[in-house]
Amino acid sequence: MKKQSYLLIGLTSLLFILFLTNSLLDILNLDWSYLLQDIEKLEKFIFLIFVFSLSMSFFLSSFGG
Repeated sequence: MKKQSYLLIGLTSLLFILFLTNSLLDILNLDWSYLLQDIEKLEKFIFLIFVFSLSMSFFLSSFGG
């Protein structure tokens, strides 16, 4: 695959993750200040977003080539 394809996959994944994160915070009625106060919940949330972004990148790259 070309370098441009990887860039588009990464950008699409990033935008989707940001949209999903914002939607999850709105649905769960969470605020960033609440997450920043509790380190354990913040770590779990970041891990969830990280794993989801890896799976989305793998999923999108499997259909790209």
